[in-house]
Amino acid sequence: MRVQSGWPVGKPLCRTLGRGPWEFRTDLPNRRTSRVLFQMHDGKLIVLHAWIKKTRKSPLPDVNLARKRMKEVIQ
Repeated sequence: MRVQSGWPVGKPLCRTLGRGPWEFRTDLPNRRTSRVLFQMHDGKLIVLHAWIKKTRKSPLPDVNLARKRMKEVIQ
């Protein structure tokens, strides 16, 4: 909701991953962190992938999956 109602949202909540997508970060109970990859398309927020994060960097396979899904949305 924060991203939808307040776009654009900057750091520390959101950051771009180069040529897309954007990454939204949020802390969960039990010291866990979630990540949601999304992009804007035709004025809509498209959620592409989400997971509970275990490493500091976003794993490249997760980013590539989100980019693949965005290509499918555009087509």
